[in-house]
Amino acid sequence: MGSVADRMVESMTSGERHLSSEAQRWDGETGEKWVRNADLLDGMLAPFSDALLEAIGASSFECPLDIGSGAGSLTLKLARRSPGTTGLDVSSPLITLARRRAEDARSPARFVLADAAEYAPDTKHDLLVSRFGVMFFEDSVTAFSQLRRAALSGAPMHFVCWREPKRNPWASLPARIAREDLGLELRTPDPEAPGPFAFAMEDRLRGILSDAGWRSVAIEPLVKMIAIPGNNAREAAGFLVELGPLARPLEEAGVPREALIDKLCEALPEGQNGKISLLGEAWFVSAKA
Repeated sequence: MGSVADRMVESMTSGERHLSSEAQRWDGETGEKWVRNADLLDGMLAPFSDALLEAIGASSFECPLDIGSGAGSLTLKLARRSPGTTGLDVSSPLITLARRRAEDARSPARFVLADAAEYAPDTKHDLLVSRFGVMFFEDSVTAFSQLRRAALSGAPMHFVCWREPKRNPWASLPARIAREDLGLELRTPDPEAPGPFAFAMEDRLRGILSDAGWRSVAIEPLVKMIAIPGNNAREAAGFLVELGPLARPLEEAGVPREALIDKLCEALPEGQNGKISLLGEAWFVSAKA
């Protein structure tokens, strides 16, 4: 059973929750899909979690906040050094899994089900972090403004977000093959709409944070090799088609899944012991409240 504060937040955010279309997806089918594959996704994104933890260093924080905490992997790691850590997410399925993980690990981390744009904690946070959890806001300026109000004056914020799809072949390769090899027309997502690549453009991202009142904004490239889940090329290809960030446009276009996986297997680089790794480029962002 969660704390009184957790139950109060749940009572405010369940039942009559008014969610944006993006948040509804995370609270439903997308969130359920991530729950089913949480261990695989956490392993794949671990290099970016490690980069965030390295940036935080050995500094002691009383009340960190993990924004878009998902299944809680980063939150739980941070709670080992900062027992007052809170994870925040809009997805009921992911919050449920995160709480179960915390209970199993006997972790002091707490998890709050709420929209960042409406989040108003009783105790302000002295550190904010996020691993690919901030690109889905319906109104980014409003959300980051509210997060600034939830932070102590001068509190640092560190997060990672994806750069353009073309810099991330692990994400863009299935769509390129669908277009070039299978001759299919795919919907081109609005580059500024909520989604994995909403903050790909540095100038836009910097402007959002500035408009939201954050200062000392620093944005630097972060490049990692991403180990794609799967024991061979076909399993890796299936994972990318099913869970890659462009999976929805592929599904909407009616891309024949097996034909795409066949072509993707041919395009993937040769792995070591069957394990496939592809380039991943993100922005590493730091700012102060």
